[in-house]
This record gives sequence, structure tokens and C-alpha cells, in this order.
Amino acid sequence: MLPTTKHKLDTVDINDIISSLQRALSANFAESSVELVDCPDLTQSPWCMACPGLSGSPRVCDIGGVPNLIPLVNTSKVYKYSDIAECCELPQALIVGASAGDSNLQGVNCELMNNAQVGGKHCSKYALMQGDQYKLGDYKHQSLGLLGNLFLSQGLPGKVLKVTAFNRKGTLNFVSCA
Repeated sequence: MLPTTKHKLDTVDINDIISSLQRALSANFAESSVELVDCPDLTQSPWCMACPGLSGSPRVCDIGGVPNLIPLVNTSKVYKYSDIAECCELPQALIVGASAGDSNLQGVNCELMNNAQVGGKHCSKYALMQGDQYKLGDYKHQSLGLLGNLFLSQGLPGKVLKVTAFNRKGTLNFVSCA
């Protein structure tokens, strides 16, 4: 088992989040909306996720970190999806988020876009630079390397926020409004 530290996170009422986002978006975009809707089937295009939704016992996981990069990259720092899910008490978790790929398996350092269900569908992608060109490919390994910022859940359908914004009129961009 990986050494872990667990923190109970505060929750915020969804209506407060909707109001706050709508206020910031309205001040910076000519057209905007924030709605609580049923999650579309995320296994379908354009999302192509490993599970149909993001609901069910949500967790956030920060694993590894910068100490694995300095003074030299420590390629022995590899984290199995199954171990991460077990530490988060979700043995068949949907795991999504950004991390480093396992360079021992991939052959080089790469950026990893995790999108996999432990023991289920695996739709992760990796990206790397080859000279001045980038390469994007399927990542079929069951581990990541060095560090990661992950979201885990049971991958069930549920409610999600649908946020739209068009024609910026203010100083903040879409991400800064959140």
C-alpha cells in the first residue's frame, strides 16, 4: 500500500457555485449560462471516456510530485492504477487527470491524459515531443510515473454543470472566471 494522507474536503452548495460562476461569466462574456443537467453519456464522442459519467464517491488524488523530478528524474517512482484506487477506497475507480507516463514502459518521458477504469475500459492518451514535432498516442499501460493530479469516481451517470460562454467582453478569460 502506498503511504497516504487523507483530508476531508469541505463541500459547497451547488447553487452557490452556479451563482458565482454565472456572475463572473456575465461580467466577462456577452452570452453565458450555467445549468445543472443530467450528464451525457461520456463514453460517446466527443468525450470518449472509459465510463459513462463522473459521479459516485468522488475523490481527488495528488500523487508523487516534484521531488521525483529533482535533482534527477527518479524513474523508479511508478504508481499502479490499482494501488491508487485502493488507497482512495475505490477498487474499480474511473481515473482521469494529468500525470507523467511511466517512462520505463513507454520508453521516454511523456505527458499522460489518464482516462481508465481499473479492471475495465482503458482510453488514456500520451503526448510527447519528437524533435520539433509532437506525437499523440494510445497509452495502454496500467501505471503512471513520477506525479499526477487525478480525479477518481465510480464513473456513474449523475448531474453535471453545463457551462457556456461566448463573445468575451471583459478582461477575464473563461478559466479565470471560475
